[in-house]
Amino acid sequence: MSVFLSYSFQDQVNARKLAADLKHNGIEVWQAQDNLIPGDSIIEKTSTAIENSDVVIVLISQNSSKSEWTRSELALAIAGKKHIIPVILEKDVSLPPFLRDSNYLDLSKEQDYANSINKLIAALKSRKEWTKVANKADELVHKLEYIKAQEQLLKKEEQFQTDKRYQVTSKVANFSFGTIIVITLAIAVLLFLDQGAAQSEFRSLLYIVLGAAFGFALAYFLRLKKHSS
Repeated sequence: MSVFLSYSFQDQVNARKLAADLKHNGIEVWQAQDNLIPGDSIIEKTSTAIENSDVVIVLISQNSSKSEWTRSELALAIAGKKHIIPVILEKDVSLPPFLRDSNYLDLSKEQDYANSINKLIAALKSRKEWTKVANKADELVHKLEYIKAQEQLLKKEEQFQTDKRYQVTSKVANFSFGTIIVITLAIAVLLFLDQGAAQSEFRSLLYIVLGAAFGFALAYFLRLKKHSS
């Protein structure tokens, strides 16, 4: 579970205390004071941290309501559809309009701090379990999509091989069919030129060749019809 902590620089004492309690309970926390080093691009680092976070916790106070950075971080969180948990640090402070329908955590009362922190940690851990389930579901969906894609590729490969074999068979069949036609025509020409031969063995040979040609042509036609269907 990764948490982005959004707050005003004037509230860094509260932010450090909250971050320490969360880290103590095994929750990863990103906060500017600990994660930014001199020379870093604040906008780039902050944007990346929000994008990689599971939850954004924003500390609400008079200071944060005037902070441009806090507003920018909230805008990025909303644009990234992040789960936002508002935490009230002071009494009589109002939530931003876009967070007023969110259930917030009240840390304004010191005596209730421990109880409130426990609630926050429980909510984060529950969110963590839900995230695990969601990630497993996404992983399963991706696996199913991969298997489906593999099956489609196999079908295409089988179809390609079938078409390839059919093309080779068709070429051989066309050549054979053409050869039989040529032989048949040659015999017919010979019979026409030699009328006397028409009564001899050439006529019998012609009938045999014509019968074979007809049978071959019929088989070839049926094969074409079966392949096209």
